[in-house]
Amino acid sequence: MEDVRSFLEQAPHLRTVDLAHYFKVSPEAIRRILASKWVPKESEEEEVLRRDQRRKERNKHLNAATELDLRLARTRLAQGRSKDFDEVAVQKEPRQIASNTPKRSSHRNSYQKRKQSVPHHPDIADIID
Repeated sequence: MEDVRSFLEQAPHLRTVDLAHYFKVSPEAIRRILASKWVPKESEEEEVLRRDQRRKERNKHLNAATELDLRLARTRLAQGRSKDFDEVAVQKEPRQIASNTPKRSSHRNSYQKRKQSVPHHPDIADIID
């Protein structure tokens, strides 16, 4: 919350929507933060800082693992190897549609089929015309 307030003090020309986009929260959350007068106690702030530190450490490990996966995938892709088979290049086969699945038809075709399948019942309008 202090980050949002201090950021706005440093850049007062930014709108709520811009702050929301920067902090990746809703504009409503930014509006509520800026409208609130709440200031955390020291113990609450310490807990927030500890949680933030744990989150940063967890993200650091996840980002490192993701970066390693990306590097390995790029080298395999450059060498023409797949992830599962290091020695054999896998070629994609064309997708086959099962023969027992009905083919989709357009909306117009289904409407025309329904229109044709409804039996005609004479009513008073037929007699008048």
